[in-house]
Amino acid sequence: MRHAEEKTLEDEIAFCEQQSHYHAQQYLFYSQKLNDLKQSARLPEGRIQVAANDKNDYADTDVNDEQWEKILPLIRGKKRYGRPMVEPRRVLNGILYVLGHDCAWNKMPKRYGSYVTCWRRLLHWQSQGIWHQIEHILMSARLPMPPPSAVNVFSDIHLENGY
Repeated sequence: MRHAEEKTLEDEIAFCEQQSHYHAQQYLFYSQKLNDLKQSARLPEGRIQVAANDKNDYADTDVNDEQWEKILPLIRGKKRYGRPMVEPRRVLNGILYVLGHDCAWNKMPKRYGSYVTCWRRLLHWQSQGIWHQIEHILMSARLPMPPPSAVNVFSDIHLENGY
C-alpha cells in the first residue's frame, strides 16, 4: 500500500508542468520589466536618458548635452558613502522646470523625481555659490531661464528664513 503523502509519477509531472508554466510567465514579466528599466536608465555612452513627459517631448527648460557638459564640473562631488545621490541632471532639470514655469514645487512633474530633493539641492547650490555659476552658463548658452524675479524672490524668501 502507498502512503497518502507519496506522490505518483503523474502527480510529479503535473506539478512540474504547473511550476514551469508559472515560472515562464514570471520570466516573461521580469524580462520585459528589465528591458524597460534599461531603456529608461543610462545610455551606452554614459549619458542619462531623460524620461519623456506625457506628450513624449521635453520641457523647454531641460538642459541639452552641450550645456550639461559645461555644468557637470561645477556640481560633480567627491565620492560618497551611504545612499547614492540622485542624478544631478534630473534634479537640475526639475529645478529649472519649477523656476521656469513658475509653479509650486509639489506640482513639479514626477519625471524629475522628488520635489523636496530638487528644492534642497537648489538651496545647497545657492549657499555654495554654485547656482550663480549655473545661471551664468545657462544664460550664455541661451537656455530660456526663469524670469529674474522668480529666482530672486525664491532665494530672498529662503535666505530671510535662514534656509
